[in-house]
Amino acid sequence: MKTIKLSLGCIVLLVIICAAGKKKIKTPVYEVKSYGSELNTYDPQPKLAAGLDSFINKENLYAIGVPLDKSGECLILKGQSINCFYDQNEKRSILIEDYKNKMSMLVYGKFERFNEITIPPQITNLALLESFIEKSTDYVPEDPDSAFAFLLKIKIETLSYHIHQSKDLGLYRGQLKNQDIVILGFFCAKGKKSFLPNGQKMVLNFITKDRSLIGRVDDLIITSGKLAMPN
Repeated sequence: MKTIKLSLGCIVLLVIICAAGKKKIKTPVYEVKSYGSELNTYDPQPKLAAGLDSFINKENLYAIGVPLDKSGECLILKGQSINCFYDQNEKRSILIEDYKNKMSMLVYGKFERFNEITIPPQITNLALLESFIEKSTDYVPEDPDSAFAFLLKIKIETLSYHIHQSKDLGLYRGQLKNQDIVILGFFCAKGKKSFLPNGQKMVLNFITKDRSLIGRVDDLIITSGKLAMPN
């Protein structure tokens, strides 16, 4: 009897996700580029790293990266580069806006406009969100291993995150509660891209509404929000 109830529950959940994903965002073909690897963040090869200042035209640039010359996270939204690192002495995160860093890992693209759809209330956790995002785009890349980008403008109940630190310190981990955030994400259905951690399908960096914190998303519970994809 328990097995039957469990099976019915799974079917209901699949129906919810499929129904939520029926409204697709029309997305033109565009290119997402990347270099470096999430796996060698602590053992980067400087000759493979590139400076952010090498981007001649930074307008409409969106990117997620890990700096080479210091620990932290990098997030670029609409051409604005924001670097965040955790200061062990002051016990707080510090944000710096510049294009001076070199990156050991970077994934990026240029997008002028975005189309938005509301995230259904049933989509509350990371697993459901992943399925919803995949089913909400009509983007079909020529290369099935390629990635696509998206933005999330959401209110979270809880969010677990990390910030890269030096090899000796490892990751700084933290948690947020009841905040409005923006997330830039890159999605690869096959999960084979080098910028994806542990074969996952998505890499997600967030920034808080007050622009006081940037970090890499580990897990979250969503209250409400919108999904936006390049148009």
